[in-house]
Order: sequence, then C-alpha cells, then structure tokens
Amino acid sequence: MPNFNGFLKENRIQQTADFQLIRQRGRRIRNQYFIVNYHNKSNDYPRLGTIISKRHAAKAVQRNRIRRQIKEWFRSQKSTLLSYDYVIIATPQTQKLPQPELRQCLNTLLQKLNSHCKNCS
Repeated sequence: MPNFNGFLKENRIQQTADFQLIRQRGRRIRNQYFIVNYHNKSNDYPRLGTIISKRHAAKAVQRNRIRRQIKEWFRSQKSTLLSYDYVIIATPQTQKLPQPELRQCLNTLLQKLNSHCKNCS
C-alpha cells in the first residue's frame, strides 16, 4: 500500500521551465532566511521546488540537509497549503539555522502567504 503522506513525485517541481515560469510570473514573499515564489496553477494539489545555491551552502551535505528539512516541512503542511506551485530559495543565513527555527521561519512565511492570498481574492 503506498504512503500518501510522503513527498510524492506529483508534488515536486522538476522541469526548468516550471521553475522559470514561477519565478517570472509568480509572486514573492521573503524573510531573512527564505524567499518563496508562488504561482497559482490549475493543480488540485500544491507542488514544491527548492533552490539552494552552492554559493550559499558550499558543501552538498549542507544543501541536502536544508532541502530535506524543507521537504519534511512541506510534507507536514501539505494539507494547509493552497494549491499553488512553490519555489523556496534558501539565503546564505539558512545554513546556520537549526531545524526548529527553520520550521518556524517557514511557518511564519506560510501564515504571511495565506493572509496575503486571502486579501487578493
């Protein structure tokens, strides 16, 4: 029996064209640690893409740790997210952030995003 709570392939943004579309046409919110680009697509489910630059986290271990934590946050918040495409970009300060604070920063951005989207519609 498949696990539907995981980070499924349909929840991932993998195509370069999708990343470019979201970054060019989407809206943006940010805080000290993350930039979130989001774009309303006609999906019935949210999708996530992450960008962690080698300039911001030099070692692959650091980039993968940040990516895993973002994916875990996304998986746990999937039911509360709007059906948008999200690209989360890590800033240089993110690599020094412990996991509880990383989740809190993402939760704060989610609240900001939800309030902004309610005001738009």
